[in-house]
Amino acid sequence: MEKIMYWDEDTFGAGPIPQNLDEICSVANSMLDAYMAENADASDEDVSNYSESLWNSYCMSDIIGSVTSIW
Repeated sequence: MEKIMYWDEDTFGAGPIPQNLDEICSVANSMLDAYMAENADASDEDVSNYSESLWNSYCMSDIIGSVTSIW
């Protein structure tokens, strides 16, 4: 089983970190929690895949939920 990874500073790797990192991670992690609550039978892999899709979307737009990155 994969470990579900919540977003934190390490999520951004060695690249630049947005000034509003805490807000971005809070929104992403809330979205992960909501996904898990709505999909009780989801495996850890499913949740990790959802997190990856959130990350890919965020990387394309610099927006997660209603929060835009501040660089």
